[in-house]
Amino acid sequence: NAQRAMSGPGRIARFVTMFLEDATLGECELWLTDLNHKKLEGRPIETSVLYQVLKLLNDEFLRNGLRVHKVDSEGLWLADALNVVLPLADMSEGYRAALAMLIDILRHIVNVYGHEDLVKESGGRWVVPHPGVVLIDEMDSHLHPEWQRSIGFWLKERFPNIQFIVTTHSPMICQAADEKGIFHLPAPGTGDPFQLGVEDY
Repeated sequence: NAQRAMSGPGRIARFVTMFLEDATLGECELWLTDLNHKKLEGRPIETSVLYQVLKLLNDEFLRNGLRVHKVDSEGLWLADALNVVLPLADMSEGYRAALAMLIDILRHIVNVYGHEDLVKESGGRWVVPHPGVVLIDEMDSHLHPEWQRSIGFWLKERFPNIQFIVTTHSPMICQAADEKGIFHLPAPGTGDPFQLGVEDY
């Protein structure tokens, strides 16, 4: 049921992972392989989408010299600084989760706004110009502290017109919050009020 809901058309697919625990962002890799299949068939729209997605994925998102090497029938492949090529499935949970999150955002933007101008070059980097609201739960999960420190800033720079609402236990993620953009949630059952702009961070 979760897979059918995630791959289906319309708005439901955008919210499946919030309500169905067995839903997986692995659908995103299937989306890339489908784009590649249609690219090989000579379809211009899917060719354009795949080109733009890969441009953004390789714009300083990955860490430690990793880059997207290719997409083929077996999925997404990454290459390290020594040109060792590995499938996404062989990467750490942090890389898999971060890439799946980013690809999922792009997939839904394409569904809403279409393929034209998915990304544009601005200030020497690729940015997504479209507006929206993105909810991310536990953004710090499985991410190395160095990546936690930078990922929020990267998302804000590349998606300047999107509002990100994020939950996290990491003060490093919180560094990317806008002014007065941090809300401290009280422990369940305490009845304590929400706090705005926690100074501890």
